[in-house]
Amino acid sequence: MASSDAEEEELEDSLVKTRLLDPDTFPENIKQQKQGDKLLAYLQCYFVTIAAILGTGILGLPVKLSNSGFMPFLLVFVLGFFAQALVIYYFVEILQKAFVIEQDEERKNSMLFSSEGVPLQDVDENKEDDSGDENEKQIEPKQQDSSKVTYQVSDDVVSMSHYPSLHSLAELFLGPGLQQLFDLAIILMFVSLLISYSLAGSQAYAQLGNFQLLYVIPVFTWVCTFIIIFLQSCVQPFVSVLTFCKGTLFTACVLAAMYVGYFVRGEIAEDIRSVGEPFLMGTVALGGVVNVMPMIFTKIKLQATQVLQYRQAIIAGTFTCTILNILWCYAVLEIVPQKQCFIDSPASRRSLLTSNVTDNVLKSQESCSRNSSLQWAEANGQISTIPLTEILHKEYSEFAWIAVLIQVFVMISITVSFLTMGAALRHMMDGWFDSFFTVPKKNWQQGNLEKNRCGISLRSVIKTVGLLLVFGFVFTVAMINPKGFVTILENATSFIMNLESGVFVVIMLNRAHAQKYRHLGVPVPLSRFLIYLKYPVVLYFLIAVGYDVVEIIHHSLHSQTFDVHRLPPLRNAQNLSESINASGLLHLTHNRRWRVYNFINSTN
Repeated sequence: MASSDAEEEELEDSLVKTRLLDPDTFPENIKQQKQGDKLLAYLQCYFVTIAAILGTGILGLPVKLSNSGFMPFLLVFVLGFFAQALVIYYFVEILQKAFVIEQDEERKNSMLFSSEGVPLQDVDENKEDDSGDENEKQIEPKQQDSSKVTYQVSDDVVSMSHYPSLHSLAELFLGPGLQQLFDLAIILMFVSLLISYSLAGSQAYAQLGNFQLLYVIPVFTWVCTFIIIFLQSCVQPFVSVLTFCKGTLFTACVLAAMYVGYFVRGEIAEDIRSVGEPFLMGTVALGGVVNVMPMIFTKIKLQATQVLQYRQAIIAGTFTCTILNILWCYAVLEIVPQKQCFIDSPASRRSLLTSNVTDNVLKSQESCSRNSSLQWAEANGQISTIPLTEILHKEYSEFAWIAVLIQVFVMISITVSFLTMGAALRHMMDGWFDSFFTVPKKNWQQGNLEKNRCGISLRSVIKTVGLLLVFGFVFTVAMINPKGFVTILENATSFIMNLESGVFVVIMLNRAHAQKYRHLGVPVPLSRFLIYLKYPVVLYFLIAVGYDVVEIIHHSLHSQTFDVHRLPPLRNAQNLSESINASGLLHLTHNRRWRVYNFINSTN
């Protein structure tokens, strides 16, 4: 016995010495490691926010300023930033409340049933229960006042089931009908974005390697899909690195364009009456971050400091995108003319309808080709880099490298956007699939046993198959590329974004503050002043929704009407004149959701 005791003491001494000699076990090193992990998590939140907002849409935003100019755009864009910031505040409140509600439900379940499935009130009060102690470690009630209780999560144990998804938020805060409508609208928006990114990304890589598009679409789509489905833990760090790269590239493009604009000093005409177009495009250019917030919310614990820094990281990412958008639009306006020099006046428009149509069209096309403008880019469905690169090549050839930077930015940006939105779609569908495997409370013990035996594998198989079907649909539509179907989806995207921010989020906020949840507090509650600001936020986004509907109807009714502002490039002028002489009408489509592959095609 003495020898065994001595051996145990020697073993303990060796363990203590090993622990003391191991630098990783030092308290200060452990604290520094935790701080480093938290900083990395906040940086990922910041970069993923930028990746969700700063897509290729920023390249198409300046063409909406051909009539309004800079100051009206600046006014509505800054207003849009504050509206989006308030939506972020509201959504952080909703995420906190959903987390606390899930914790409260788990606490009630642990109080009703012991680990043997026997109600706790039937168990001897003096009997110790290890599972009860473990639950107390997971969920620690903190009494704030007489009416509210906040549940704080310990640093040791965090259950991923507590973190909400877009589907679980709809299930919790939206009633029947609205919940299904929300799920359908969000999935439609994700699918629309992924189809556009699949087409544009494949076109970008096809041009870079001089490949055929039909061979690139499967590779681009399925490689990104494989990363999203099977390498989920790598998506956000990978996206963060790529976002840093594309942000650096785009910042270089903006600075170079502003440097050129300093010498050009182009005159900027402003018209406050045309503020509608930049207003609507601005809501889309800064929207979409709400859809990735539940995914990056899993990076933090529900503690006041971490929630505050999480919210600050998202606001900082949104603010960064706002500044980059403003600087880019100003730089483009300094270099690229807003209007055409030939077809801008009413007299020249009437002259196009005279008997000598062919000559007039050719003259206008020659003038337009010599004077690239934002008006021409908008009329032809091109992004702002088309006239910008043409001017740089002809008049400022020493800055032609900006076009190369933009092309690289487009490729990286599309890849990042596909991965970000694909990961957000997966996070939502994970919550949707999990709702089908929710164990009834009365079968709590039996459900746990079944889950341990086969539930996890069955759930993962069903999730994988479901995700493959969704991304397979994206791939199929991208391969077929039906123009009308894709256009409808793209027009619906901005409508859904504004409807989500202005209607669904506010409804969720009201339900989160309902009487049945008022006893549950959150670490970072909203002030009463911010809650009252939800009414102007609703009005702001409802105006955007109404304007969106009017614009969609307007373009649907006038898509077959001849418009002299929508003239194709010079090489198609002869075909245009033949079409006019034959039918008198010109079928031209207008797409407000800018197709990046139009830009890529034009650079070939």
